[in-house]
Amino acid sequence: MRYQHIQLQEIIAIALEAGEAIMEIYARDFAVEVKGDQSPLTEADTRSNEIILSRLQALYPSIPYISEETKQTPYTIRQHWSQYWLIDPIDGTKEFIKKNGEFTVNIALVDAGVPVLGVVCSGFEFALLCCAGSRSVFAQRTAERPSIKPQPSLQPKRTTGGSGQSLASER
Repeated sequence: MRYQHIQLQEIIAIALEAGEAIMEIYARDFAVEVKGDQSPLTEADTRSNEIILSRLQALYPSIPYISEETKQTPYTIRQHWSQYWLIDPIDGTKEFIKKNGEFTVNIALVDAGVPVLGVVCSGFEFALLCCAGSRSVFAQRTAERPSIKPQPSLQPKRTTGGSGQSLASER
């Protein structure tokens, strides 16, 4: 597996840092722009994207990325990528704008067309769901930044719909 050098804790830290920056903007008034595809864009989208890309490029400069908030590399080039980061700096910008707390930071590593690592962070409540190969981590929602400890060999069995408050696992 070519992704074994990726440190899950580093990706979690990046997602949490982006979540913290998002929440600083969430706490105040902010402008909303409209992108060419008519979807909204906020300062939080841009700031989260800047944090994620700068940290990933510093840690893993040889892995390219696809991000919703960055000009895309032409497909003629991307089609030859065997591995890349797939990033949505704020999944749920419309919900962010509504200030209803229903948005996340999403960072995934795709290897040979298959997602092999993923971190989803709800900046609003510091809830995390992380997966790397056969390892899964879940931290309960909290008002404080969670302390994350990877638990090898946890296989996700089921998740609750909507609330996302539980994850049943078996060893």
